[in-house]
Amino acid sequence: MIRHSRTDEGLSLIELIVVVLLLGILGSGIALIFTNSWRAQNEVTTTTQATNRGQLIGQTIERAVRNGVCLDVPDANTLRVQTVYPAGDSRRYQKFWIASGNAYMARGATTSLPSPGPWAERVVLVAGSSQFFKLSPDKKTVTYAISLQTDAAPVTISGSVSLRDNSGGPTPCWS
Repeated sequence: MIRHSRTDEGLSLIELIVVVLLLGILGSGIALIFTNSWRAQNEVTTTTQATNRGQLIGQTIERAVRNGVCLDVPDANTLRVQTVYPAGDSRRYQKFWIASGNAYMARGATTSLPSPGPWAERVVLVAGSSQFFKLSPDKKTVTYAISLQTDAAPVTISGSVSLRDNSGGPTPCWS
């Protein structure tokens, strides 16, 4: 008669269930780590993209104003700039505005500017602010503040820029 020892019999059902449970817990932990990493990466990506768009908006506004001869802010959502570029140049008139949560920019040789697609999306007022653009009383400095929504915290871009040429521009500015 052959006798089998306990070590020759293999895994018991209870041992197999314990291993499956441990592997399930370990797998769930790894899946959670991957999911959280993916979410964090997505938040970083949207924040970086919003920061880049915001910096582009700020730089373009500041370049236009510095090259401007006069500024016009007809409402809290619109900035119009007549620049030093000669008549007929496509950069002569530049307009920046916010509408329906999008930022727009147009430029042209005349005040009849094309209607472009959105330049940036998910644009909102900075918390505590009631306007995107504010013109100084002497009409030579504009202050701007926008906030771009992201999957994480909003990205705020703001600044104040003055005309480089303070000699005074044409009247009316936008003609």
